[in-house]
Amino acid sequence: MLEPAPLFLRHKERLVLLVALLLLFGVMVGLEYSRYHRLITSKRSITQAQVLNQYKKQSKWVLKLRSQEGYVFYTTSYEDLADLRARWVKVMIFPKRITFWDYLRSFYAPAVILAVHRADLRYRLYRQIVAQHENEQLGELFGALFLATPLSKEIREKIASFGVSHLVAISGFHLGLIAGLLVFVFLYLLRPLFERFVPYANLLFFASVISMVAALLYLLFLGVVPSLVRSFVMMLFGFWLFHRHMRLLSFETLGWVVLFLIALFPRFALSLAFWLSGMGVFVIYLFLRHFSSLRGWKLVVGLNFFVFWMMLPISIGIFHTFDMKMLLSPLLSLLFMVFYPLELLFHLLGIGGLADPLLGFLEWRGLGASAELPSLFLGFYFLLLLLAVRYRAALYGAALASGVVVIYYLAKL
Repeated sequence: MLEPAPLFLRHKERLVLLVALLLLFGVMVGLEYSRYHRLITSKRSITQAQVLNQYKKQSKWVLKLRSQEGYVFYTTSYEDLADLRARWVKVMIFPKRITFWDYLRSFYAPAVILAVHRADLRYRLYRQIVAQHENEQLGELFGALFLATPLSKEIREKIASFGVSHLVAISGFHLGLIAGLLVFVFLYLLRPLFERFVPYANLLFFASVISMVAALLYLLFLGVVPSLVRSFVMMLFGFWLFHRHMRLLSFETLGWVVLFLIALFPRFALSLAFWLSGMGVFVIYLFLRHFSSLRGWKLVVGLNFFVFWMMLPISIGIFHTFDMKMLLSPLLSLLFMVFYPLELLFHLLGIGGLADPLLGFLEWRGLGASAELPSLFLGFYFLLLLLAVRYRAALYGAALASGVVVIYYLAKL
């Protein structure tokens, strides 16, 4: 069998693509700046926005919204508001001193909600999901799992204490499960029909196209979620590479996908979720680079434990918390691969609360502590991960460094 072809054959091709991406980035930043200029030069601006989150702070409500133009902002209200999470509202913004940097990230602005729009399909589905659970927090959890709706602070902290926030934030893990399920249906359950009526059809290609279309529709339905967009683009690009017999598992490919997405969506460069998602894929590639000989259950189990172990110092360095319950994360990730499609089926059948007793472990009291990692240590750890692309010794060094972090904080508990 022929070796898969590389993405590029000459450095000139790389240079051409880099220049094209820089031009695209310049154009997109220019468009963002024109929207920013229109916003800050008006005394008041009326827009449609979706409420991403809503929570009480002292005597006022704090709302996080994303406008139809794409910018995210916070505002407050002293009114007695209903739960508006995931709802679309018509809002009047009174922009104050907002820098372009703040505009690209998120900013605060006084605002008045002029109207709450009629519930859209996504919100109606969310309410149907919540209605299947006696515990509203569990309803929120499954709303986030299937529809990327916001979580309350309480349930978000419970999930974070187990180190499984990545399972709740819809990303490539979920897209992969959905696409894998569709491919399984076509390759194994519908194969007899294809062999009888269209025996010469490329069943794998057809199944892959159907899964890509389903993933795209899901993405359009949920909106621009950075980790989900990154996952879909990588899935689409991987599909193209596979059917052109080109190298799939390439760190260079990952780098170009990241650059393309930042050029197309400049806001992604300031999105923590986007970078964590990309870092997770990088760690997966590291595992496949050094342990590609593993097969079957050894590959699946090893990958889950490896990703958890290597991402742990990064997680502690960013979120500054460590809980002994986090050590259950690899096991929960393995169980999730069965749990997620089953729960999706249960909710489609209207019996989503059937497995709620199994989630009682979320109420376990943890043994946690605030955690800080020196910037110098984190820099050294990232350097080891980069060197691990080529040297297995660096990979073992990074694994050892992660072990030192775990032992240190376990001793502090």
